[in-house]
Order: sequence, then structure tokens, then C-alpha cells
Amino acid sequence: MIWNIGKHIKLFGLDVALAHRLLKNNVLEEDYLLITSSPNFSDGSQIPDWIELRKSVNNYKGIGTIPYNYFPLTPLKSRIEELSEQNMTLKFERPVSSSMVMKMALKKLHSVVTNFSLRPKWIFGLLYNKEPAEHLSTIG
Repeated sequence: MIWNIGKHIKLFGLDVALAHRLLKNNVLEEDYLLITSSPNFSDGSQIPDWIELRKSVNNYKGIGTIPYNYFPLTPLKSRIEELSEQNMTLKFERPVSSSMVMKMALKKLHSVVTNFSLRPKWIFGLLYNKEPAEHLSTIG
């Protein structure tokens, strides 16, 4: 179920609660793939040799008993070639700083400064820009 609350879209319902609860499971592996249905290999495809399918079950209050399958990803990770570290930053002998005075409304300034896709247009020499995980949506 989807509800609009103000400017935000919120998901509600049993499926959302179940997905959240499945994140809190009994799997002790650090990296794994969890599926709530049994994998179907009836189409003739073969299960890859690195997959060790495991079964488990959790009982969640208000939802009930949920069986699931999972397999650790560690065997797959061990087959991946180590990539050399890519350095995306430029080295400067001393810190770079600049300043400017902008005469404009605070709301407009905030919308420009917090729009990370616009930064290469007003920060000279910016070659790489990583968006933050959280949206900077308020002044203050």
C-alpha cells in the first residue's frame, strides 16, 4: 500500500513489514542472498557449483512462520579478482580554498549549493562528485 504524506511517499502493509523483518533474520553469514521461495531449476539450468543452498525459518510476531532459502556469497567473492584501488582525487601541495559573496535569497542559494549535480558548474576544477546518501533538504 502506498500513501502520500505531505511531499513524501510512504509504503505500508504486511509486505513492507515482512521485508523489514526478513532483514533481521538468523543468518550468520556476512554476505548472502536470501530468497523466500525455492529456486526453480526445472528449465534445465544447473545450479552453479559455488552455491550452497541453505534453508532456514523465522517466526515473526504478528506475521507468523516464514521459511526462506539463502546461500553465502563468500565462495563467489573468493573467485573475483582483486581490483587495484582507483584514486579519484587530485593531490595538492596545500589545501584549496575559495570564497565568494552571493547576494541572493537564502532559499535559492541553499537549493543551488545542495544540488550536487550543479556543483561542477560553479566549483572550478571539480572533476568528480559523489552524491551524499541523504538528501540535504532543509536550511539550517
